[in-house]
Amino acid sequence: MSGNAETRRAARVLTEMFPGVQAWYGEATGEWWAMISLPTGDRLLSAPDVHQLREQITLTKAWPWHQR
Repeated sequence: MSGNAETRRAARVLTEMFPGVQAWYGEATGEWWAMISLPTGDRLLSAPDVHQLREQITLTKAWPWHQR
């Protein structure tokens, strides 16, 4: 993803889609990251692009232990 403004917008969209989730692009790692708070504790996710991170967040929030 190119451009700081575009990167910030993509991170903002993720945080708006998933309240309570913090998402960002790691300049040093070249990876997308998200911190998710769940009843069982916080989870740190990473993905090579924003679309895969969104998919991981969606799947993480659907994990059965999230419901406990």
